[in-house]
Amino acid sequence: MWKLLLAQSDWESYKKETEAQAAGGTVQFRKTPKEYPCLADAYIVKADNTLLMCFVYAGDAVALIQARSLPENMATAAKAEAAPAVGPSQADFNKHTAAYLATVAWFLVETGIAKERAFEDKLNSFLSRVDQWSAEDQEKASATVRNAFNRLHPTRTSPAGDGAS
Repeated sequence: MWKLLLAQSDWESYKKETEAQAAGGTVQFRKTPKEYPCLADAYIVKADNTLLMCFVYAGDAVALIQARSLPENMATAAKAEAAPAVGPSQADFNKHTAAYLATVAWFLVETGIAKERAFEDKLNSFLSRVDQWSAEDQEKASATVRNAFNRLHPTRTSPAGDGAS
């Protein structure tokens, strides 16, 4: 779960919380926040207590918000604004998911795993598919999201609330 870190003391608390979740209680933190405030999330690979860390900084969040107003994103932004209101738990999930995916995208491009243009092309392709699935068959869209989540997080409960893990 993403954690807001406002200062070094928050980072120290977050490390203790994360270590408590690890088998044996020890993990090695190879990365630390470059700046505060930031969002932090960690995934512990249970097999060997390897720690995968992600940080989202204020500049990244600003870039994401600004990207929403680019001409190629206007139609998507208009659809999002026209969407019906969602409850607090859905809104929290949507916020977490957006930050999570933005972090993954940033990490993939920054580490050179993916090229920015190729990533954007694939993203646009999937946006089109999700719109099509949503219009044609909501259950198919939900199953696709559930399957993708379960491939990324095989030990966590699916956000769809169906108990899949």
